[in-house]
Amino acid sequence: MSKLTFAEFLGGTYVEVKPVGGSLTILENWFAQNGPVLNDPVPINSLHTTLLHSTKPISVISPSIEYNAKPNGFALFDGENGDKCLVLLLRCDMLERRHATLVKQGASRPSHPYRPHITLSYNETPEVLTKLSSLDVNILLGNESTEKLVLKQEKPTK
Repeated sequence: MSKLTFAEFLGGTYVEVKPVGGSLTILENWFAQNGPVLNDPVPINSLHTTLLHSTKPISVISPSIEYNAKPNGFALFDGENGDKCLVLLLRCDMLERRHATLVKQGASRPSHPYRPHITLSYNETPEVLTKLSSLDVNILLGNESTEKLVLKQEKPTK
């Protein structure tokens, strides 16, 4: 059996879009109504939709386009630390096509199907889903940005 004795750092690529125009105000108003029932709300200026989280680096030229996304309900996703994240599911063919284009450029394939969403809060329980007011106004997303990721991978030694 190999021992893990040091880490090797690898690069990856992260791409996101953020609410733009009046959509940020729409989300601020929703948070004002629903904030008291949320355990750990995401700061309003940190709200975003991830287009890509790749463990492989790729070159990305970000288009100057906006995505008109329709809210499609709320859900709980598994978080990194075993907690549950409250997300606003989005329906937007253009977001799905952009994600597919980035994957075709050589990005790593996600282990689960791409589901456009905005994370709203962390450390949630299923009960929160019964306490939320609906969000029936389309969300405009834009200002695509790309970051290089530094990923740590344990490397076995012999």
